[in-house]
Amino acid sequence: MLIVSFVIILLVTALAYIFLRATQLPFLSPKSFLKTSPTSNDVLVCIGDSITHGRVSQNYVDMIRKYFYSRNITVINAGINNDLAITIEQLLDEIMQCKPDVVTLLIGTNDVCADVSSVNLREFEKEKKIPTGYIPSIDNYKRHLTAVVSRLKNQAQKSPRIILLSLPVFGENTNCNDFKLAEKYSDVVKRVSFDMGVDYIPLGELMSKRLVSYSSDGIPYCDSKSRSMMYKAIIKRYGLRQSWEEISNNSGLYLTTDLLHLNRVGATIVAEEIVALIDEGYSC
Repeated sequence: MLIVSFVIILLVTALAYIFLRATQLPFLSPKSFLKTSPTSNDVLVCIGDSITHGRVSQNYVDMIRKYFYSRNITVINAGINNDLAITIEQLLDEIMQCKPDVVTLLIGTNDVCADVSSVNLREFEKEKKIPTGYIPSIDNYKRHLTAVVSRLKNQAQKSPRIILLSLPVFGENTNCNDFKLAEKYSDVVKRVSFDMGVDYIPLGELMSKRLVSYSSDGIPYCDSKSRSMMYKAIIKRYGLRQSWEEISNNSGLYLTTDLLHLNRVGATIVAEEIVALIDEGYSC
């Protein structure tokens, strides 16, 4: 009996550790940045969901930070697990207190997740306090994305350069209906960037081309399958110390670890596109 109790304690402790690692705030979040001394560096803030947060996905923000380190650019990670376009609005006051020179915005994957699954929507309603009765849709996504960009642009003291990215791949089969729905959400990002006069990175389009060139028959998105793969990936990463790349390869995936979150290949595309655009048209 004592041995059984000891084993249970070990398992609970291990699971608690894994959960902590998967949910803890990213390095240099807006909250932690605002506690530091003022900096003379220019500031880049990356806003997004878990793909930006980088605890259950290869961290593309860390890649950007390494590139810009010698350029005296401070890179802040404002990604939060499970955020949607509607919940990003609640974070903007804290983000703008960081006085960013450049803001990147990669948001919408969870909006699609809520659109395709009522189970996901209920979880978001509970965890993110989305208003009861909120209906996930392309029109509502556009409305909230536009509101976020508008608030970022219309800052009284300092309006940052804004870079919008279309959604990363939603599963790895480009013929899947859910994949095509995510592409429609990406079309919204493109339209908003044009209407609001901000920069646009066709991330989803670039990733789709990479998928097609890699395989014509990738694994399609399935909510229950993706959720199961995500939990397994987190355990393998923080419990067994496997790399995101190992986890991805063992699942037969090319850009993702669980059909949504990015491996090193996927994260590198995000980082390189952001860095290239900043280098091309803007010198911090």
